[in-house]
Amino acid sequence: MALPSYRDVSTACPDPVTPQTRPPFEVTYNRQETHQACKETMTDKQLLIVAHAPSPNTQRLAEAVLRGARHPDIAGVATRHIPPLEATPNDVLAADAIILGTTENLGYMSGALKDFFDRCYYPVLEKKQGLPCALYIRAGLDGTGTRRAVESIVSGLKWNWVQEPLTCRGEFQEDFIAQCEELGMAVAAALEAGII
Repeated sequence: MALPSYRDVSTACPDPVTPQTRPPFEVTYNRQETHQACKETMTDKQLLIVAHAPSPNTQRLAEAVLRGARHPDIAGVATRHIPPLEATPNDVLAADAIILGTTENLGYMSGALKDFFDRCYYPVLEKKQGLPCALYIRAGLDGTGTRRAVESIVSGLKWNWVQEPLTCRGEFQEDFIAQCEELGMAVAAALEAGII
């Protein structure tokens, strides 16, 4: 079972005995309630979104994936978006599934996503084989080279594709937002249901 990173636990589980946050006569009750909330957070399945979003439109795509994954009908899945340059091997090790997002840069993935793979590949290689993953690409052209490059690395990691990569190609369209939201929702729902 994957545990949330320190960033999640520190915000989800406030110190139950801090006198400034509760009157003394409620400490026992609130301590139990807080520990139950922490326990529930720690048992949630973890969905990690590692997406490069250098422009307002690509930021909208990342937000759409996150919004879909956090749909109110989906419970039991904690979702985090971490930019590729900030994501660490520990973030991947704590994940039960991952959604990757990249722009097409000169027929390849973004340098930020490549940097993520360079830093995380060997530390997670033996420990996260079979990790369910999905990919979306924001491509000005066709995205074929980008897809091939990411698929090659994911194949080496022995991660499992949960669906065909989504390529949002050509001029930006509002339909890309709906497609990315559906991607996030589909992966989170499958993770919640135990399908992946």
